[in-house]
Amino acid sequence: MVQTGGEQTRFWQSRELDGVELLHAHYIEQRFSPHVHEGFVFTVIEQGAQRFRHRGSE
Repeated sequence: MVQTGGEQTRFWQSRELDGVELLHAHYIEQRFSPHVHEGFVFTVIEQGAQRFRHRGSE
């Protein structure tokens, strides 16, 4: 797990899920620049909240 200023991330590919990419993270102040994903992304938030913009709406 990579740690930066209290934030932690772990990224890996699962053999059991045929190479599906997985990310487990603990973000405090992480902000991502606008971007797109080439495939599907599923998000599970265990604590806190996430804010995102999609097609001009928040």
